[in-house]
Amino acid sequence: DNMVKVFPNPSKGEFLVELNDHSFNTISVMVMNSSGEMIYQRDETEGTDRIRIDISNNPNGIYMLQVKLDGNILNKKITLIK
Repeated sequence: DNMVKVFPNPSKGEFLVELNDHSFNTISVMVMNSSGEMIYQRDETEGTDRIRIDISNNPNGIYMLQVKLDGNILNKKITLIK
């Protein structure tokens, strides 16, 4: 999906979420571990085009990043390798 880019991926814990569509009112970013537990959440309002995420205090592995843009849900896998 071209609306959301996440980089670097894999990362040592810090990811940058870049939004290509600025026509939203609210954005919610969540990261879930392999058990489905939410380990990170952040909400923003319009005008944001980049969001920094730091999950470096979590163990290595694959995590699910969920981005909600005005109710539209986008999922991306991110990999943490320290």
